[in-house]
Amino acid sequence: MNEQNGGLPEGAILGTPEILEQYNAKWVALPRASARAGRPVMVKIQAIDPYEYLVRVAVSLPAHLQPAPPAPDEPAEETTRKAAAHAERVEAWVAGLTAERREDWDRRRAAMPFRTIAAGLLDPAVTEETARRYGDDAAFLWTEILRFSGMLSVDPAAQPV
Repeated sequence: MNEQNGGLPEGAILGTPEILEQYNAKWVALPRASARAGRPVMVKIQAIDPYEYLVRVAVSLPAHLQPAPPAPDEPAEETTRKAAAHAERVEAWVAGLTAERREDWDRRRAAMPFRTIAAGLLDPAVTEETARRYGDDAAFLWTEILRFSGMLSVDPAAQPV
């Protein structure tokens, strides 16, 4: 079969859940747990949708600060530019919050790494609460999920501590 008679284009594969997991997931070693265990301690992460990530952060934002979803054909550079502009608008909004609302915002924001881990950890699957058990590997796991999802281009290992 080919594209002309209703089949897949030549050389294409069908995007089944198994294929999507194969190409949208990968195994990573948790550095600190692995060092303690003396062997690789592995978890399987999956790419998360950048728009879903923004919405998870933006749930407590007023309507005028809610991010717009990227267009299906939007280049990654444009999505990154829009995300940076959105972050600047949010920062200005947060600066104007009362102390009580700022405290609530900070608490929600502090939970973000664990929400991301819960969304991006495929095996083992965890909740936001159990994601906290990753301890000092949580920051690595959070950045690895963001990087694998195309939302973080900086290699955290290359950054000074």
